[in-house]
Amino acid sequence: MVVGTAGAHRLPAENLISPDSVRRLAWQPPEEITDETVAETLRTLGAREWQLALLLPALTRALRTPTP
Repeated sequence: MVVGTAGAHRLPAENLISPDSVRRLAWQPPEEITDETVAETLRTLGAREWQLALLLPALTRALRTPTP
């Protein structure tokens, strides 16, 4: 998802958002998963508003959808 978004915007994935931020979010997601709580978590990890604008809906959806 991050790689696809980065490719669509012609950016390396690691320039779109820190891989460590995504990893930390995945391992310790907010208790309630909403766009607002995911955004706040990513902001505390250093994400900028333009990054959230590109990734937030997809990251929130991914956290809500368990992997089989």
